[in-house]
Amino acid sequence: MTHCGRRIGAVRLPSRRPCVQLMRFATTAAQGLVAAFFLFHWMPATSANPSNCQDHLDNERYEEAIRASTLALLRTDERSAPVRYSQLVCRGIAQSKLGLTQEAIKDLRESLRIAARHYDPFEPHLTKPLLALGRLYQSEGDLEEAELALLRAKDITHRNAGVYNVEQDQMLDDLAEIFLQQKRAMLADRQQELRLTSARETYGASSVEMVKALHNYAIWNADRQSFPKVRRALDEAVTILESRFGPNDYRLIDTLKLRARLYKLHPTIVTPKTGADAMLRVVDIIASQKEVDEGDLLKARTDVGDYYLQRLESRKARRTYNKTVRVAQESNVDPALIEQLYGSPTLIFMDPERRVFFGRDENDQPLPPGVLVVRYAVSAKGKTRSIRVVENSVGSPEVVDDVLGRIETAEFRPRFRDGKAVATTGLQQRFDIIQTGTGGLTMGTMYKPIRVATTVSGRK
Repeated sequence: MTHCGRRIGAVRLPSRRPCVQLMRFATTAAQGLVAAFFLFHWMPATSANPSNCQDHLDNERYEEAIRASTLALLRTDERSAPVRYSQLVCRGIAQSKLGLTQEAIKDLRESLRIAARHYDPFEPHLTKPLLALGRLYQSEGDLEEAELALLRAKDITHRNAGVYNVEQDQMLDDLAEIFLQQKRAMLADRQQELRLTSARETYGASSVEMVKALHNYAIWNADRQSFPKVRRALDEAVTILESRFGPNDYRLIDTLKLRARLYKLHPTIVTPKTGADAMLRVVDIIASQKEVDEGDLLKARTDVGDYYLQRLESRKARRTYNKTVRVAQESNVDPALIEQLYGSPTLIFMDPERRVFFGRDENDQPLPPGVLVVRYAVSAKGKTRSIRVVENSVGSPEVVDDVLGRIETAEFRPRFRDGKAVATTGLQQRFDIIQTGTGGLTMGTMYKPIRVATTVSGRK
C-alpha cells in the first residue's frame, strides 16, 4: 500500500500524479459538504417552508417565489413527490409572470409528470398547473396544446364540482379566446353561455351576484356584435338590482354606464337614444339621493354632454355643457372641480374611420417612424381651427394627411370662462408615428390605423 508516492510495505505507486488528483478531489468534496451543511442546516426555516413560495406568489413577489421554490427543491428528492409537485407549480407560475415562458413550461410539464405517477388524474389541484400551462401555450401560439391543457382542466372541474360551476370561469374565458383565434366562433360562444348558466345555477337567477356575470356576458356579445343578447343581459341586470334595492339605488349606475358605453361603440345595432337615456338616468339617480353630492352630479351631467359629442350630436352636447356649468355655479359647486372639467379644451372625439395605408410605400419601401407636431385652436363650439404643422420628420405625406384629417374632424369639450364657452388658441399636439412591424403592409392592399402617442399643450 502507498501514500502519495511513498513506499508502504512492498508496493509503490508508479506516479505521484494520481495521488495529487485524489487530494484535489477530496478537497473539493470537503468544500461541497461544508457548503451543503450550511445550506441545509443554517438556512432560515421560512426558506424551507413549502408554502413560502406560495406566500411570495400571492403577494406578487415573483423573484422571491422562484428563489424559495428552488431552495425547497434542492432539499428534496424523487421520494418527496408532494413537495416537488407544489414547488414546481409555484416556480412555473412565478416564471410565467416574469415572462420566462420556456422555463415555466418546463417546470409545469414536470409537475404534471410527477402528478401522473402519484395522484389521481382528476385531483382538483391539477387545474392550477393546467390553466397556467394553457395560457403559456396560447402566448406562444401553440393553440392545440393550449386547448388540450384547458379542456383537461375543465374536465377536472366538471368531475369534482359538476358541469355548472363558477370555478371554471377563467378556463372558459381562455378557451373562448382560443376558439376565436382558431375561427371556431360557435364553440367560443358556447363557453360564454356555459359561464352564464353556471352563475345562474350557482348563485340563483335573481341573486345580486348574477349582475357581474351578466356584465361579462354583455361585453362578450358586444365584441361579437350580438346586440340582442347585450340588451337582454343588461335588462336582466337592471331588473335584478331594481327588485332588490329600488329604482334609484347607486348600484344601478355601473350597469347603466356599461349600457351607454356598449351602445355608443356599436350605434348601427341600437338607437343612440338608448345610451343617452341610460346616462340621463344616472343623473336622475344621483339627484334623487337624500344628500346630493353636487360634484358627482356635475361629473354625471358632463358625461351626458360627452356622450352626445361622441355620437356627433354637437348641438345637444353644447346645450348640455352650457346648462351643466350654469347649474354648477348656481349650486356653489367647488370652483376647482369646475375648472378641472371645463378649464381647458378636452378632446372627446377623433374620427376612427380615418386610416392610412401603413407599412410600405408605393416603391415597397418601409415607412420610417417620425414625429409630427401640429398647432391649432379650438373654437367656443369645440371645433378645431387654424391647423398648421410646426414640425415634421414623417417620411410619408399620406401619414401627415391622415393626422391632419383627424385633427380637422376632432370634437372638443370647450373651455368655459365666467359661465360661457370661449375659444382657445395656441394648442399644440405631438404625434409619434410608430412603425408596426418590420415587414409592414403592402401599400394599397389593407387599411391599418396608425398608432400614435400624443402630447397636448397650449395656452388659454
